[in-house]
Amino acid sequence: MKKYDEYQIFMKYKCANHSFNLLIGLLLINAFLAVRLGSRWEWGTTKEIEILVIVLIASLFNTIISVYHNAWYTKENEKRGYMWFFLISGIINLTFTIEYFISNPNSLLINGKIGFEIFKLMPALLGLSISIPYFIREWNEKRMEKNE
Repeated sequence: MKKYDEYQIFMKYKCANHSFNLLIGLLLINAFLAVRLGSRWEWGTTKEIEILVIVLIASLFNTIISVYHNAWYTKENEKRGYMWFFLISGIINLTFTIEYFISNPNSLLINGKIGFEIFKLMPALLGLSISIPYFIREWNEKRMEKNE
């Protein structure tokens, strides 16, 4: 943490706190609905997959807000090169994953429930969740500078 300034450290903790609160909230909502609705609420093939998807959502949320608030990389890193790499690799992974799901349509949903194949989307989602918020932040900063 020595390479981060005080703002970045504060934002890392703040983003982690929000992500943890989101994780707990989603887990509680899922558990409450499972208790109230029973087997009618099962949306994953197993409970473990439901938990992993909820953890994936919280992780992606943490990544997105950390990148957007400039708390992902240190000040010394050359971010622009990394972001282009993550954007291109995310788009390529997303393309291959969509092609896979089109060629195997029954692999994503099994009897109307999400299966383990949903995690084939993870590399694409991670690459896009790192790069897109960065470019949005840059675009917003340039737009604000023009308005001043």
